[in-house]
Amino acid sequence: MAHCFFDTSALKHRYVQTPQHARISTIVSDKRNSCYICDLTILEMAHALGSVCRGNNAGLKKYDAMNSRFFEDIHKGRLRVRTTAVQISREPPLG
Repeated sequence: MAHCFFDTSALKHRYVQTPQHARISTIVSDKRNSCYICDLTILEMAHALGSVCRGNNAGLKKYDAMNSRFFEDIHKGRLRVRTTAVQISREPPLG
């Protein structure tokens, strides 16, 4: 069993037809692997998929299909979401 942690720039290739698509899809689809993403990847993925659609003049239907596949991967447990610890400073800005 392999443990894989994907950042957005790598994971987006699972949902977009690129030369890396097959490799990323194979890793994520293999039930022997544990694949993880950061909770912030959920927000970043919307931007990444939107950028692909804008760059290819694809419409909302294409975006929705890719985004739905991403959330299906999370729902089905193919991607496990890791929570990040974010600390917000409440100190006044310098200067």
